[in-house]
Amino acid sequence: MTTQGSLKHSTSTRGNTMEHYILDVNYNKAKLSRVDELKGDYLQDKIDLGVLTPEFKAFATDIQKAFRGCKLRTRDSSGSQMFVYMPEDTFAMGSIWLRSSEDNEYQYVVSSHKVSNNKHNGWSNAHRQCHSIRPAIALKNAKKYLQRLTPQEMAKATSNQCYDTVSTYESKERGKLDSLYRKVFRVGFEGGVDNPIVVKELFHLANSGHTFLDIEWSSKLAEAHASYKHYLQTRKDCTADMYCVRVYQKFGVQTFDVTLTAHSTSRYEDRKDSFIGTLTEDGLPEGMLGKLSTMAICAYEDYIPQVGYRYDENIFYVTQ
Repeated sequence: MTTQGSLKHSTSTRGNTMEHYILDVNYNKAKLSRVDELKGDYLQDKIDLGVLTPEFKAFATDIQKAFRGCKLRTRDSSGSQMFVYMPEDTFAMGSIWLRSSEDNEYQYVVSSHKVSNNKHNGWSNAHRQCHSIRPAIALKNAKKYLQRLTPQEMAKATSNQCYDTVSTYESKERGKLDSLYRKVFRVGFEGGVDNPIVVKELFHLANSGHTFLDIEWSSKLAEAHASYKHYLQTRKDCTADMYCVRVYQKFGVQTFDVTLTAHSTSRYEDRKDSFIGTLTEDGLPEGMLGKLSTMAICAYEDYIPQVGYRYDENIFYVTQ
């Protein structure tokens, strides 16, 4: 069973509309737009409706020719900003639009995470925009800055959501254990890997074969001990680094971009992501293909301990 077949038949839909962005080496913010959140008109729709100026129509058409296979689409039906993307990608390469300058001239605007316009604040939208009144220069800017995300950038854009989900899962499991402890021991679970001294002693007695007077309570003690061991494994799983894997077809061959991500690195630190390589099935780390196949039938944003997390149609996080 290949992962691609399962991916194609997934019925999952994505409900998360959170802001997506990455930070550059100077911690300046670059907003990203998800392809599946673009719900407006395609370029051809705009052309058929006759709502584009001749200048913008020519500019957009030239970009479509420059990036073979790309699509241009607005965010919603009333939008004029056209996002440029490859249909199989998660994020758009950037966007283009026309605006009038103070001299009543058209300015061609190219916006991308690759632009660094130091005339503007690093966290402003304008920092990621370049402008020109000459269409030839604007097309040159588009060819330079409209770029697909690299594997490391993909990890930067998505790993926080993965590890936040993993952290939430660990927190819920800790809450379940705390509730059980309060029922059995009348004290809560304090977190970490240690136990209150009374709990340690009771677990030790149980392991030593001690027979307690209350058989029913003894059974609950065994349940609490098993749950504690389960939580230790959960905590270990939830603090481990994971592989970020993008699955796609390249020249008819199922291909995997594999990046090792660091669990402990926040969005505001220099990420310690390490690109392993662009691999085929034969080159994947042992066990990875099976985990990908398991997650391919899961809903988006699902986390499975010791297996991984599914971000969307083509992006997965796989445990080591």
